Amino acid sequence: MKMKSYMWLVAVSAVLVFQRCSDDDGEKGNQSVVTGVLVANEGNFLAANGSVTYYNPEKDSVAQNIFRNAAGDFAGDVLQSITLDGERAYLVLNNSNTIEVANSTTFAREKTVAEPVLDKPRYVSVINGKAYISVFGPYDAEYNLTNSSIVVADAKTMNITGNIPTRPGVDDLFYAGGYLFASINNFGAGSAVSVIDPSKNEVIRDVAVMNGPSGMVLDANNKLWVICRGGYGAEDSYLESIGVKNFEQVQIHLDFQAGSDLAVSPDGKTLYFTGGNNIYSMPIDSKEAPAAPLFTAEEVVDLYSFGVNPENGDFYVGDARLFSASGGAYVYTSTGALKTSFTTGVGPTQFIFKK
Repeated sequence: MKMKSYMWLVAVSAVLVFQRCSDDDGEKGNQSVVTGVLVANEGNFLAANGSVTYYNPEKDSVAQNIFRNAAGDFAGDVLQSITLDGERAYLVLNNSNTIEVANSTTFAREKTVAEPVLDKPRYVSVINGKAYISVFGPYDAEYNLTNSSIVVADAKTMNITGNIPTRPGVDDLFYAGGYLFASINNFGAGSAVSVIDPSKNEVIRDVAVMNGPSGMVLDANNKLWVICRGGYGAEDSYLESIGVKNFEQVQIHLDFQAGSDLAVSPDGKTLYFTGGNNIYSMPIDSKEAPAAPLFTAEEVVDLYSFGVNPENGDFYVGDARLFSASGGAYVYTSTGALKTSFTTGVGPTQFIFKK
């Protein structure tokens, strides 16, 4: 489950799935996801109702629950993330301990990967035909994570080929400059970004950062930025940049607890992040945090996810609505004007933009 609140959320009511325009929630295999926006919806913890929403901005149309696992109803228990790579989509089910592989256009299921080593998987990054999967691993008797790692698999067959031990709580992944960067979040207690050399399949360094490193982006200057939101209930956060070649660092303090998502403008020159219902912007060469937000998403009840369309710079904001029913997504222009909104599945946790 996404660590925005650092707590497991339990289902509090039955899930309602709404439709809009040409929505289709009853037939499988008739979707055509050529371009547009995919939304990974976590679902309620233990309810196995994680799902995928497809939004077509050109038609302003929505299709709900476009992927079904072998059981046929939903994707599974806690859809943590989706990664697209060529003809394949990799859906990571954190509490089902599986990865579902689908066709990236039709979203027809191809296979389910269920291996003992995939204990609470988080994210997938595909590099040179290899799938790198961040895995929390098991808990000990005191519920501390043990044996966290990056599991390596053949991206085509998904056969496991290796395992890279990491610090506890390895989470988000980002490939840049020939290295795979992995945030060590550990429910907000982690304070490092691990640097992995895919040619060696080993961690070559751990870059120390502030607590709770989460989302990462690459800017126009070839610097990796990571948002460090702190632990549960933190009163401040940090933005940190890491040179992808020399690993030099810059740190900017935020006097509020930021969200775990970080985005960048299409030209790579402006960073975007959230705090509460506020959306902030900051030039990449800034030396200090913005004094005021760019705008406030006043329509949103429970801001849970955030993304920026790399084609036109539109902002996408996911509203979990306290996990009480279906969630929602709000689309704003780059200046903060509301363009449209649409219904999602329960707990919209990630926006994936497909060209």
